[in-house]
Amino acid sequence: MPALSTPLTPVQSSTVAKAVETHNARKLLYELCQNYYDGQQNVKMTARLRKILAQQGYFRSNFCGLVIDTMIDRLEVTGFRTENDDLSEWMWNIWKASRFDEEQVITHTQAAIKGDSYCIVDWDQELAQPRMNYNDAKACSIFYHEADRKSPRVALKTWAIEEGQRVNLYWPDRVEKYITSKHGGGWTGWLDEGDTGWPIPWPIGRIPVFHFHNRPAGGAYGQSEIANIVPLQDALNKSLIDLFQSMDSTGFPTRWVTGATKPASGWKFAIGDVWHFTDLGARTGIYDPPNLHPMIEAIDKIVDLIAAISRTPAHIFKLGGTPPSGEALKTSEAGLVAKVIRRQTVFGNTYEDVMRHCILQQGKFGKGSRFDSTTAIDTLWASAETRSRLADAQVTQILAPIISEEEALRINGYTGEEITTIKDEKAANKAAGLNLGEAL
Repeated sequence: MPALSTPLTPVQSSTVAKAVETHNARKLLYELCQNYYDGQQNVKMTARLRKILAQQGYFRSNFCGLVIDTMIDRLEVTGFRTENDDLSEWMWNIWKASRFDEEQVITHTQAAIKGDSYCIVDWDQELAQPRMNYNDAKACSIFYHEADRKSPRVALKTWAIEEGQRVNLYWPDRVEKYITSKHGGGWTGWLDEGDTGWPIPWPIGRIPVFHFHNRPAGGAYGQSEIANIVPLQDALNKSLIDLFQSMDSTGFPTRWVTGATKPASGWKFAIGDVWHFTDLGARTGIYDPPNLHPMIEAIDKIVDLIAAISRTPAHIFKLGGTPPSGEALKTSEAGLVAKVIRRQTVFGNTYEDVMRHCILQQGKFGKGSRFDSTTAIDTLWASAETRSRLADAQVTQILAPIISEEEALRINGYTGEEITTIKDEKAANKAAGLNLGEAL
């Protein structure tokens, strides 16, 4: 589809240009954090060590990735709960149809890496229901009202096509589509196939873009989980290279000679070689190798700092040894568990907003909705703690008089889908038993 022939107003041109400029200003930080997570950390080393250690083009001893993955492994949505079981099941079906059993891992990981990630809810014409779509922070932004950081003013999504750079601006009541040529020039409006006008009316009255903040600290945007780890990762890389350099230079004994005439073959030495001198004052010896233990201890201290600052259990970083158990394990994981629970709260609130928006879209674009978007919704998560089946069973037994069967199953680690299957099977077995009794 062609760009609009009608020129934009000065306000429209200024708005899209400013939105893109503001969005692009954060991309450098996003790229830096992504590179450190991926292990591409621009480590300086000699040509010899580069040949030995960096055959893939870069050296990595990547603790940044481990810090994030350790947290993400404990962030798993298992369902949604409301007072209406039909609504809970409908929301979980939207989740599964959107493949968010997989997409949630990407959403959480990218929020932890960059500080921000996004979900856009659109309408699936084929299934006639809302669809959730993960979007990377390098391609998406939300801009908030200055007086209220919780109130989105407009959202942006940008990507490249053959004709140039595309941008969509999502307002509460409309969607504006723009393009700028890859050969330069200003912004113009854009129509996709099937669009009947510009801008496109949006009847929901709310922006369909949702923001996952990591480590929100009162500002509009999140913070990378590894922002405070990057300098320590650099120090660790430098210390490891120093250690490898020392090991490489002292791994073969360095000999010295005084008072001797240089042999005809030169000062060459290999296993099995013998130097023969006729000089009466000739003396030889071997330099003492350096003590590498202080360097190794320094590396261990840096690793301990990474564990403390990131609130990652130190035993996860250690090679060998026996990991803690029981109360010692709970103590060592206390910081990680607290961190994960905070992320569950923040991300869970966003998922609940997403689901309310899905209800609104179903009512507007579907055949009506029998659900109320103001219904209280709770996001259910897998436990943030390292679980013990025996301990969970004991807790369930104690609480049995005051909790439902569904809650007991959830305490024991069953997902929302597994709980539904168990309930359906029990209902089917009960019905089958009644039919058998009538037959007898």
